[in-house]
Amino acid sequence: MFAQFTRDKILKEVPDLEDRKMVIIPHAVNLENAPHPFVEGLKLSGTEFLFLVPAGIRPVKNVLFCLRPLAALKEKYPFLRLIYAGPVLENAYGEQFLKAIGNLDWVIYLGAVPHEKMLGLFNLVDVVINSSVSEGMPNAILEAMSLGKAVLVSKIPGNEAIVSDGIDGFVFSSESDFYSKAERLLQDRDLRKKLGDAAKKRIDLNFPKDQEIQNHIRVYREAIQAYFSTESQSS
Repeated sequence: MFAQFTRDKILKEVPDLEDRKMVIIPHAVNLENAPHPFVEGLKLSGTEFLFLVPAGIRPVKNVLFCLRPLAALKEKYPFLRLIYAGPVLENAYGEQFLKAIGNLDWVIYLGAVPHEKMLGLFNLVDVVINSSVSEGMPNAILEAMSLGKAVLVSKIPGNEAIVSDGIDGFVFSSESDFYSKAERLLQDRDLRKKLGDAAKKRIDLNFPKDQEIQNHIRVYREAIQAYFSTESQSS
């Protein structure tokens, strides 16, 4: 599993597992290099401030949440734009989503974006949002943080496992909190850089790819050794 909060939740639901071995292996970041800047589906002048929601379109991702506070912010900051990137995964919610953004010329929906192009998209935007109501450990936020991007995430265990509010990103707990923190990020380039630099440092330190690979190898090796040890004792 990816984090301690997941282990705690499992043990709370199934206390009998207490004596069994559960291993926490932090999820590593592996972004493929994009050969060119991301340009697909975008009609931008280069002066816009870009928020990005990288998520599949389904209720648990709560992607409609940020429309109202960002629409209010756009009244003050006309150059604000919101980009969604992710496939429709639940049709009824997808229809609701498409209807909600249909007449909003400041909202761009890219649909599914191949993973090899996500690095270019992350590099293009200013702030990355996760508004989920439930998460394991959001890979898109890990990826954004690894690139030194400022992130704005909902207050749920999966997000709080990787983002510390005001230190390496912002965590919001309500619509007004979202609005306030989104505006601070929009106004303050130095704040975005400070949070982004801290985010990158956190990912580099705690979520290296080589460490995840070695941890998996170690778990498999220990499981194999335990199996053969049991076999030899029973024979």
